[in-house]
Amino acid sequence: MRFQNKKINWRSSIASIISNAALSGNLSSKVASPSISNFVILKKFSVTLHPPRAPKIIVVIWQPPSPNWTKCNTDGSTSGNMYSCGGIFRNCNSDMLICFGENTGTGNSLHVELSGAMRAIELATTHQWLNLWLEVDSELVVRAFKNQYLVPWHLKNRWMNCMLLTRNMNFLLLTYLGKEMFVQIN
Repeated sequence: MRFQNKKINWRSSIASIISNAALSGNLSSKVASPSISNFVILKKFSVTLHPPRAPKIIVVIWQPPSPNWTKCNTDGSTSGNMYSCGGIFRNCNSDMLICFGENTGTGNSLHVELSGAMRAIELATTHQWLNLWLEVDSELVVRAFKNQYLVPWHLKNRWMNCMLLTRNMNFLLLTYLGKEMFVQIN
């Protein structure tokens, strides 16, 4: 009735909505969300789905450290306004020695990853584990060990203290991918 006082049958209205939704949906190259309810709706409108890409799966096999070495695996996590890091220390028999988890306050992924690495170095020093193998999943952390200028200014003092601590130990840094990235053997 809105357009020139014409009455449209409700079935025609529904058919028009479905065909217009199908047309615009099928012309889109956007990826569909993984939601089952969205899947059902898009199928009702005869929209061809563009599923999201499958995640890249990397096989990670944990290896214990050599005798007389302590290995620490660390990781950081950000979710919304939650920032935290954690790690686990193990010996050559794969026995858990200690683990840690802490809220890092604010920051970003580099902040939490660096915080985890720094806490691992500090704890190793406290426990007098002088042969430390640190394993991380962040290439940025590895780059920070090679170039201190990548470290944010608010972490710089703590970072430099940790670098001094590593000079008094045999220190090995690897990524989870097994690439040796930084070695300091004294």
